[in-house]
Amino acid sequence: IQPILEENGGWALFITSSRGNNHAVKTYLAGKTDPEWFAEILRADQTNVFSAEQLERIEREMIGQFGPELGRTIFNHEYMCSIEGAVLGAYYARQMEDARRTGRITKVPHRPGIEVFTTWDLGVDDSTSIWFIQPIGQSFNVIDYYENTGYGLEHYARIMREGHRAEYLYGGHFMPHDASSREISGPGEIAKGVDELAEDLGIRPVTVVKRVKNVDILVRVHIPAVRNLLPLCYFDEERCALGISALEGYQSEFNEKSKVLGQRPLHNWCSHGADSMRTFAVGYEYIPAPPPRESKIMKML
Repeated sequence: IQPILEENGGWALFITSSRGNNHAVKTYLAGKTDPEWFAEILRADQTNVFSAEQLERIEREMIGQFGPELGRTIFNHEYMCSIEGAVLGAYYARQMEDARRTGRITKVPHRPGIEVFTTWDLGVDDSTSIWFIQPIGQSFNVIDYYENTGYGLEHYARIMREGHRAEYLYGGHFMPHDASSREISGPGEIAKGVDELAEDLGIRPVTVVKRVKNVDILVRVHIPAVRNLLPLCYFDEERCALGISALEGYQSEFNEKSKVLGQRPLHNWCSHGADSMRTFAVGYEYIPAPPPRESKIMKML
């Protein structure tokens, strides 16, 4: 509706509770730096709506009903306008909070001469998202992130060849199971999979990661694999900002009526960045260097 507002000298009012570091937070921060906007955060204890005794009782009741972690999270989001607090039901909340606390979300420059691996989540109507990762010893430098919607593989191949990404020495590309599905819309007479089309465009070699057969495996195996990976990661704060927000916001479904977390991940804008990181966590295998051979001189001794 922005064109209508601009044309008619109109105005808009946004009132919301943020649940984590999401679009509402970005809108608020943009408004704080724009002189034509008014932006304000008002916690419940900064108004005259609730007394301190009421807020203490409400928090106590929520903790008693939903447990310490979930109850306090709900209270902080709904009453204290928490921005830094974890997203309700976020799968990687603890790992990403620890990354911020220990300074692993910082400036992480590209290191020339070291291979860069990409990991993908594919979509056309949904977003396609790509992480750019450099394994450094037993840790991983997450140096870049790109996401877009509505484009074919040619677009992403060009993105990887242009600008600062042209300097990357690509070592391999991890794609989800649907990359092996053949596309009748591809160029040429023979139907090819996305992985084959990608390699034709110079995105090679492609590793297709096996499909998750059911949600139980996703929650019990694949999500824990990402949780194990994240403590080893250093993120570039600027180039990976959108992807970091996706990891922080990736959450399970939540029943607003019963206040119960569901068994399935919530499909929203966070899913793409989180799923592409999961592709890497499941698909990448660390291969240690072979032990040095014993020299002939040592054998003679």
